[in-house]
Amino acid sequence: MDFLRTNDKYAEESWEWLMQWNKTFWRDNPEDSTSQHVQPLGQERPEGKVNESDLELLNAIEILTYDSNITSAGMKFKLNEKEISTASDTEVLMAKIRSLQVIIGQQRLQREEMCEKFVNEIESLKLIQNDLISQSDKKESQQSAIVQRLNQQLLSMQVIISNLEQKVIDKEEMSQQLLDNLETQEKINQELTIERDGMLLQLEEQESQHLSTVEQLENQILSLQMIIDTDQRVERLTLQMQQQEENHNTTLDRLGEELRSMQLIATESQDRMSQREEMLNNREREHLQEVERLQNREAQNEESITCSICLSPWEESGGHRVVSLACGHLYGDSCIRSALMRAAECPICRRPASQGDLRYIFSANIFPA
Repeated sequence: MDFLRTNDKYAEESWEWLMQWNKTFWRDNPEDSTSQHVQPLGQERPEGKVNESDLELLNAIEILTYDSNITSAGMKFKLNEKEISTASDTEVLMAKIRSLQVIIGQQRLQREEMCEKFVNEIESLKLIQNDLISQSDKKESQQSAIVQRLNQQLLSMQVIISNLEQKVIDKEEMSQQLLDNLETQEKINQELTIERDGMLLQLEEQESQHLSTVEQLENQILSLQMIIDTDQRVERLTLQMQQQEENHNTTLDRLGEELRSMQLIATESQDRMSQREEMLNNREREHLQEVERLQNREAQNEESITCSICLSPWEESGGHRVVSLACGHLYGDSCIRSALMRAAECPICRRPASQGDLRYIFSANIFPA
């Protein structure tokens, strides 16, 4: 800036005062050092980038310097008018300085307003960012809660299925044990039957032997009657025969009692066998009813999670997720949409329906485990 170089002491002092004021302002307001308004004096600005405020300040300084030069030249030729020109230059300089102070104050107010505006915008952006972060955290917590609830329901269904499988296994083991007991009882009954038949054969043999003995005795009596003539001998033989007959009757009574006891034992054994068979049949019937009930429950569970159109299980998401019509019947999404395109009615109850009536169902009880 060659136009600022002058021999006027007053102009130099004014220039130094302006430079000092500019440095003090930018030191007190470092946040505005990179703003687009006033650039500190004494700093180099990129080529082709000069603010209007800088141009006004430079023009004011140039005017002051020019006036000061004119005044200095006039002082060389008009010594009498030196005090008047100096006073007028001082007034002009003070007026310029006041105008510069007003301009600088206005620019400072503009900078403060812009800074306040930027701060408000930054605060609003921070609030929006915090709201978005809170909404994102809320959605993540909701999704994690849903996943946790679904996992708990899945674990409970697995526990129920494992319990049912264990019950079926226990029932099968009980049925197998009952069948084994029945086979063992049948073997015992067969052994008792064989033993009873053997005892009956022994009784028949003893009875045949007794009959042969009786025949022999009768033959002996006849022979004795023929041989012995006297009544005494006959009486003796008769007494002997009576005694043998009593022994024979005693033997027959004893054998009859044994036979009756064997028959009672066989009857009681047969009654016990029939009772055990009836008990086993009842248990087997109860077991079959329990198995049938479990199979029906399993079939109902499979039907409750199966699409009635394609007979495939529903999905938790995707094209075959479960949807409901206004009538309450459940279908797979893709299957019911295809069916409604062919006929605008429910495939089960035949009520009028459209794709606008479809409602997504969210429940863990309708999905396959």
